[in-house]
Amino acid sequence: MSRVTIYRRFAGKDALVRAVLLRELRRFFAAIDEAVSGIEATEDRLVHGFAFALQFLHEHALLNRFLRTEPELLLPYLTVDAGPLSVRAAVGVRTRLGGFVRLVPRPVAVHPMWLRAVSPVAARISPGARTAGAAKGGRTEYYGVTDLHHIDAAHVSWEGADAGALAAVRPAVTFGFSSVPAAPSLARVRTTVTAS
Repeated sequence: MSRVTIYRRFAGKDALVRAVLLRELRRFFAAIDEAVSGIEATEDRLVHGFAFALQFLHEHALLNRFLRTEPELLLPYLTVDAGPLSVRAAVGVRTRLGGFVRLVPRPVAVHPMWLRAVSPVAARISPGARTAGAAKGGRTEYYGVTDLHHIDAAHVSWEGADAGALAAVRPAVTFGFSSVPAAPSLARVRTTVTAS
C-alpha cells in the first residue's frame, strides 16, 4: 500500500499511529479476556491476567519498536494512580544523556559488566547516580538506563492535596546506593539483581 493511499484515510502520522494503537489495544484486551476466561477466582484472574499482560506487551514487536524509535508518540503523558498518589505529567523531549545512552546497544547497556565499568562515569555525569552497587542480603544491583526524557510539567497530589510545583531533586536521594537525576525526568531502566 502506498503512502498516498494511507494518507487519504488518515490526516497525518499522529492519526495513523493513534489508529494502529487503538487496534492493538483492542487486540490486547481481547487476548486478556480470553486468557482469563476459564479462571473462576478473582485473585487468580488478576494474577494470571497481569502475568499475561506483561508477557504480551514484552513480546509485542510493533509496540516495542514504537517505544524504541518514537517514544514521544506513545508517551505524551505519564499517568499514575496508586492509592493516595496521583500523578499527571507531560513527558518532554529526550535529554542529551538519553540520546547518548540510546547509542549503546541494549544488550550491552543492561549487561552487569558494562554497568560496573560505567558506574564511576554515571556518578560524575549525574551526581549521586550509580549503575552498580551492593544491596542488602549480599546482593548486587545493576541499573541499566536505556532512555531518558525530560518531564515538562506535572500535577502531583497525595490524598487529593496538591504536592506543589516541579522541582529539582536536591539533595540527592540518600536511600540505597544510587540516586536519580536532579532534573525531573522519565527513565527507562532495567534492574538486574544478583546474589553474591
